[in-house]
Amino acid sequence: MTEEYKEQLFQGLTRGNYCAKYERFNEIRPEDTISLSVADSCVPVPPPIANAITKRAERLTYGYTNTPTQLIPNISTVLHKRHGVKFTPEEIILSINILFSLSLCVQTLTKEDEDVLTLEPCYGPFRSIIHENNRRLHEFKYGITYDNSKYGGKLEFDMELFRSTIETLKPKLFMFVNPHNPVFTCFSVQQLQEINDICVENGVALVSDEIHIDLCQPDVDTCSMMSINPDHIVLQAPSKTYGVPGLLLSYITTKNARYKDMLYSEMKKLHLQYAFSPFAYEAALAAYTDECEMYRHTLIEYYMEQSVFTKDFILERLPESKIIMPQGSFLLHCDLRAYIGDRDSELEVFLVDEYKLAVTRGSAFGPSMKGCMRINLSCGRTTLIEGLTRMTEGVLSFVAQDKN
Repeated sequence: MTEEYKEQLFQGLTRGNYCAKYERFNEIRPEDTISLSVADSCVPVPPPIANAITKRAERLTYGYTNTPTQLIPNISTVLHKRHGVKFTPEEIILSINILFSLSLCVQTLTKEDEDVLTLEPCYGPFRSIIHENNRRLHEFKYGITYDNSKYGGKLEFDMELFRSTIETLKPKLFMFVNPHNPVFTCFSVQQLQEINDICVENGVALVSDEIHIDLCQPDVDTCSMMSINPDHIVLQAPSKTYGVPGLLLSYITTKNARYKDMLYSEMKKLHLQYAFSPFAYEAALAAYTDECEMYRHTLIEYYMEQSVFTKDFILERLPESKIIMPQGSFLLHCDLRAYIGDRDSELEVFLVDEYKLAVTRGSAFGPSMKGCMRINLSCGRTTLIEGLTRMTEGVLSFVAQDKN
């Protein structure tokens, strides 16, 4: 991939098209605000997807649409190829998006006032989904160790404490993300096997959000939870990989007949048989082709290049910071506590107001992430350099104002 092509490739998702990543700031901020925040990609969709959507749009009719007969078999083929599990069509349930699926699982597998366990830190909507469905939220805290490894750190997950927590709390449901959000290190195969064993032994339903798993680096020791135990509920989608979250299509997999029947029953009550647009179907059909598979591998390579560049750039200017490069996806963890203490919320506002830069504060994912930032690398190199320049200069300015 040439530098010129990279720049051209990553110019697609900017202003003027209701893009959440930018429009939320440009309503109140100047147009030259750079957003390295929302976990959305500035990647134009692969040509096969763009061509399929354009061709469908040219037909000028956008009515109720049945699920294409080949879509579920195509998804099954891809899952077998990537994760070694062969699902029947009945074991793959189409859903609107991952957040809808998470809420559906909470409503289906638990009752009001029952206990649901997730992790801390974690993706913020996990908490709100549990709270808003009137379930009791419990968080298992894990640690992060910084080291000199290729990626710069790893998850410290106390498996015996997790076992004790499960056995004592006896939650109805455990939900987690792999690769984990916000740090984007992956659970190892051994960790996933042990989590599976503990949940199975204690009769705890398990839901694994794997929206980023198709962007894992090839040398990372991880796998899909479906490869460990296909009875668990696994949530995946083409959205993060191919830049199509706005088209609203994801899927749920499970070989557990009871879970499958419960989920189908709940979906039936919601009357979602015509919930998907023809463009979502066309995008999903095109995504799982050989051409788009080549595109996926190109993106994985590019995100590694972006990660290495970002780590070197920040450490040169803020040498006391600590970086963990993503093992999966395009979101990088930056620990700035040596400079800002736990004041990430204040820094987030300061960077937008004074440096026209949006990044995501760590405390949005839990109190243990105070003083950290999450940086979106899915943009062109020119944009990234300008954004990182504003961030590093902004951090130093933020610190200097305290001394004055």
